[in-house]
Amino acid sequence: MNTQTIITGLLTSILATILAGYTAASNSPLMSWRWTCALVAVFTLCATISTGLHKQFDISGSLSKASGCLGRLNALELAARMGFRSREEISKECEEIAVQYPDYIG
Repeated sequence: MNTQTIITGLLTSILATILAGYTAASNSPLMSWRWTCALVAVFTLCATISTGLHKQFDISGSLSKASGCLGRLNALELAARMGFRSREEISKECEEIAVQYPDYIG
């Protein structure tokens, strides 16, 4: 969803800019003025919604946090398998991870 919202926002912004820029530069719309303005409005609306969704859902931040959580869990698993830490230390760190990442630990 992250890539889709970014690409949608970029493409619709580009299309709106090209259509509006061409119309302004040539002083003649590709279609009637009414349709040209309506199409530019639809493109900018789509770009705005797409950008808003991307920001609202904080997709990049969520991916970053999930990656951090996974990295800590993988390091903890490796330490447990290799016997680098006691059960108490592993248990304590599991609790810390669960507190730090409550959205990702069920």
